Amino acid sequence: MSGHPTGRPVTLRLLLSAEFLPPFKALLPTDPFDDSSEVWLDFGVDEAQLRALADQIQRHLQRFPVRVGLRRPSLL
Repeated sequence: MSGHPTGRPVTLRLLLSAEFLPPFKALLPTDPFDDSSEVWLDFGVDEAQLRALADQIQRHLQRFPVRVGLRRPSLL
């Protein structure tokens, strides 16, 4: 199984910009219609990889829980 409910391939897209632009940015081909301040990295993943990634993210979230009592800006 691919990881997608329909069985189609799944692509995990990572957007890097600002401080996270990779040092190899200057070596990438340029397109005059693309935003030069961003780099997209695509990774084909299967179900096992998606599950492992979700588990890893969950472990990191447990290590750094959401703080309570902090004021959040109002969306209205």
